[in-house]
Formats: sequence, structure tokens, C-alpha cells
Amino acid sequence: MLDRTEALLMCASRAQLTKNIIIPELESGKWVIADRYSDSTLAYQGGGRGIDLDWLIKLNEFATFGTVPDITFYIDIDA
Repeated sequence: MLDRTEALLMCASRAQLTKNIIIPELESGKWVIADRYSDSTLAYQGGGRGIDLDWLIKLNEFATFGTVPDITFYIDIDA
């Protein structure tokens, strides 16, 4: 699979999740905890695949309808 295709598919999935689940939950006053979100795309497709970070940031903003996490935890553990 092309790196660009992978990035687009990840963001397409994120757009669906954000519109159908995350935004309605936030609007109802609930907290949303996710194991991966827009930062994952920057790490995997940006850092891992070498895709331009500025392009990925714009793509993520579009895919998430501007919904951004209040806080992100990065957990590094031994395999």
C-alpha cells in the first residue's frame, strides 16, 4: 500500500469515528478516551513513513472537524 493511501485511509476512518461517536459524546457532556487519535497519524505516517507533517496536520484538522484532544499521554514500554 502506498504511504499516502495509508494516511488517507487512517484519516477517513478517523473522520467517521469523530463525526459519529466522538463529537456527539462530547456534545452530551461526556469524556472521550481513545487509544489513538490524530497524534498517531503524525507518528506513524509522518515519522514512520516520512510523509510531510504540515500536510498531515491539515489532513487531520479536516478529518477531525477541528476536534483536538485536551491532553495526550505518550506511553513508552518495553516489548
